[in-house]
Amino acid sequence: MQHYLATFFGGDPELKYQHVTKASPGKREAHLRAWKVWIEKLAKKWAVEAGYPLDVKGVLISEAGSEEHTFPDESAGGFLILAADSLDEAAAMLKDAPIIENGGRIEVRLCGVTG
Repeated sequence: MQHYLATFFGGDPELKYQHVTKASPGKREAHLRAWKVWIEKLAKKWAVEAGYPLDVKGVLISEAGSEEHTFPDESAGGFLILAADSLDEAAAMLKDAPIIENGGRIEVRLCGVTG
């Protein structure tokens, strides 16, 4: 098994982590239910190591130092770390994620040292 990082981008801006409480109750409940069902299915079938939505506020660190930063809507909105035998298997795990139905995308990459 190897570890893969799945990073979530885009989707309906109203349903992003920092905005979801402002969405209409019906839309919010349907969205949160879809994620709960999908994550539970994923966890039963494959190994999900960790995963969280990301807050829009943080710190940006560079050569010039560090400063408080509000990340734009185009930045990553969350991530999962998955255990899979191949990149193709990791991608198959993610193909029906709720963010895809909401117009977003997922980037999947091998992470860590393998061998």
